[in-house]
Amino acid sequence: MTKSRRTKTPAPRPANHREEIVRAAMKCFAKNGIANTRMNEIAAEAGVKPPHFKYYFRDFDQLFEAVVQEVLLDMKRVALELPDQHKDNPLKALESYMNSTMNWVQNRPQYFSIWIYYYHTATVSEASAKTNFERRKVARERISLLLYKALEKNQFKLGAGSTVSELAMTLHSMLEGFCVVIGTESPQPFAHFKTLMARATDAILGRKHD
Repeated sequence: MTKSRRTKTPAPRPANHREEIVRAAMKCFAKNGIANTRMNEIAAEAGVKPPHFKYYFRDFDQLFEAVVQEVLLDMKRVALELPDQHKDNPLKALESYMNSTMNWVQNRPQYFSIWIYYYHTATVSEASAKTNFERRKVARERISLLLYKALEKNQFKLGAGSTVSELAMTLHSMLEGFCVVIGTESPQPFAHFKTLMARATDAILGRKHD
């Protein structure tokens, strides 16, 4: 009589807690501030034991970089949602892109605090500096594309000595400056900033504001 072989049941794979840890970090950052948050607090919020925590993130900087990526993805999703509705009007799409980005700042203060701290880390961390450079590059290329399309439709004209890349850099820098003001100091209604941004954009592009 032959003995039947017992097949070993494979051990269950450990749950992937990476997303839970990132969400917990965002919650702790919003509650305590980034500088005042400790790794053990995040682990407790995520329900993960500290040794398992280290499996996913070797240190605080690596975790913060993962959180930043989530914030930037959310910002990108919101910023591009409305411009896609104005494919036949490049300058309207540009206006929507800028307004959506500013609106993101106003409606997501917990994300904005991470975004603004990220600027600081870009001055001291090579990884953050690289991510920030790529993010700005992509945003300026997006604005440049809209400007080229607007030129094709005769929606504005390049001034003497001006280039599309320079205009895109100027517009993007202005947008980021507006975002800082909205997120850190001003109680003005959002419509006020939309008007200011529209006037400034028209001035940069040499157009008369309606």
